[in-house]
Amino acid sequence: MGMKEEELFSSLEDLQVQSFLGRGTKGVVFLVKLPRSRPLALKVISREELMKKKNGKSKELVLRQVLLERDFLKMFDHPLLPKFRGEIVTDVIVGLAIDYCPGGDLRTLLERQTEKMFSYNKIRFYAAEIVLAVEYLHGLNIVYRDLKPDNIMIQENGHVMIVDFDICTKLSPKPVLVPQPANTVTTTDRKTLRQKYLPVSRYCKPVPIQPVFNNIIESVKTDKFKSMSMVGTEHYISPEILLRKGHDYSADWWGLGIMLYEMLYGKHPFSGNTPKETFDQILKKEPNLVGDQTALVDLIAKLLKKDPLERITLEGIKSHRFFEGVDWKTILDISRPPYIPNCANIIMEETEKIDVVSFVRECYLADAMEDIEIGKTSKE
Repeated sequence: MGMKEEELFSSLEDLQVQSFLGRGTKGVVFLVKLPRSRPLALKVISREELMKKKNGKSKELVLRQVLLERDFLKMFDHPLLPKFRGEIVTDVIVGLAIDYCPGGDLRTLLERQTEKMFSYNKIRFYAAEIVLAVEYLHGLNIVYRDLKPDNIMIQENGHVMIVDFDICTKLSPKPVLVPQPANTVTTTDRKTLRQKYLPVSRYCKPVPIQPVFNNIIESVKTDKFKSMSMVGTEHYISPEILLRKGHDYSADWWGLGIMLYEMLYGKHPFSGNTPKETFDQILKKEPNLVGDQTALVDLIAKLLKKDPLERITLEGIKSHRFFEGVDWKTILDISRPPYIPNCANIIMEETEKIDVVSFVRECYLADAMEDIEIGKTSKE
């Protein structure tokens, strides 16, 4: 019986660690390889460092939270999302492996462009693929909550891949509202209708009532359909996350709006000298949408509405005039995306052995002061 894809290795000794690739929200990413295997990206999370931050929580609970990202990865079956390739779980670390994307991230690609901006057509291509990936996540009731160029990788074929799912959350699915038969009414309507039609109800048939939904379920705002967490990256956090009044899928469309602004203008729409100044701008300042009022500018304005109830929805995004001409069913079949990495440059050579555990520990220590500062700011 053959070995399953997600059981390619069981320890760090099975892997040849090639190089350091970057940081995730909670982990450190390495380029690794196995004998007779394609390169993999291994995200390593330090259990010991997480335990220091999660005071009062059991080791089992902390491990379960770390492995939540693994559970998300195992759910995915989409060309723009990672495939789970293996895991390492020890007392010290947790490692999760996915396919390596040789094109780097969208941030790096953006910074290589003239004036750090993409052309209109490049923006449309990358935006459309991101929309499709986020749509798939929302279909699984997952709110991504960390949409930014750093988390959008370029695959070998030039298509994107969203990575880093450690601050995602899964919401309870909303109930499907089924129309009631035309001749029935909800309990709350009966008294009103009886009073209205009582004088004639004995002499003629009741007036037909239009099909209604159970408006009791429809109007209730229950917390289980939203998340109350304060998570995200400084320049990309939506106003509703900052206000901690509950957020849902629309928080991801805010993140898309920030990314589109960056691709068009080469800078963040909200950026202060400190995290607190940035957060104040996110809550109070309107984005500076200068230049020609194109379809893209109009879409950005609709995505960056402070009130999530006023923000454009998935249906509005896909039918927006900025995406006019985009065939949503075939965009993934495009064989020549705007940028295709030169995979011949990937050289998997023997390198000096990297002490993964020590390397990860140093990364966590380097970030500790920054985390403390941002934590103080968010409380303010």
